[in-house]
Amino acid sequence: MLLRTIIAILLLLSLLVILPPNPAEAEKIIVGVLLSGTPQAVPFSICDSGKPGPTVMVTGGVHGDEPAGAAAAERMRHWHVHQGKLTVVPRLNPGGLAAQQRTMPGFAPDLADLNRDFAHANSKGESPRGRPAQEIWQFVLKQKPDWLVDLHEAHTLHGTSEGSVGNALLVVPSAELTKAQPTLLQAVNATIADSRYRFIVGRRPKDTSLARAAGEHLDIHAFIIETAKPGQPLETRVAEHCAIIKALLNYLEMGVKE
Repeated sequence: MLLRTIIAILLLLSLLVILPPNPAEAEKIIVGVLLSGTPQAVPFSICDSGKPGPTVMVTGGVHGDEPAGAAAAERMRHWHVHQGKLTVVPRLNPGGLAAQQRTMPGFAPDLADLNRDFAHANSKGESPRGRPAQEIWQFVLKQKPDWLVDLHEAHTLHGTSEGSVGNALLVVPSAELTKAQPTLLQAVNATIADSRYRFIVGRRPKDTSLARAAGEHLDIHAFIIETAKPGQPLETRVAEHCAIIKALLNYLEMGVKE
């Protein structure tokens, strides 16, 4: 009887050694809130695969009248990656999104546009202006992403007027981003039948934007996705954002499960 018990224990131990670890056990999902207890409370979600790989941060909803970016990022908040880490902050301007207005309600005019509150590119290291931008910036510093993508929408399609940026990638140039661009464009443009709406690489982001500040001050591979509101339903714009981010994650060999 004792011998059979010892043999059973040894067999069990051998199985524990042979069986590979469950990948799901290594993955961690972290959720939290920036600016907690304020009208500008900003939720975030981090999928840490537990395996080595890049850290990608996706942000949306900087402008409250650009709902597709926030909606797409909200979907991405539930994505899982197989390597590296995916950090998603879907609604950087929740007050503006609720009011369907570009700016942050209740802020002075010179601070209300969050996309104008981050450190100026080519400046002497100006700090972000206002508490929302400062806390978001500190979160970026803490997370140390290798890539940062900010999701926006434009009110005009590229090529229709001077300065139009709809359906364009606004990039902070880097060698790695230049290599990735054809893959990202091919992925999204394969879903677009009308050639007028196919994505291009546009100008740099505004010098006061989160993406430009991250790219130029922190050496992060950073860019903005601008979908075009005219002529495209919300679901199409959301799908375009998702297609580009999915292509980026696959390009980085992080994999993605929706």
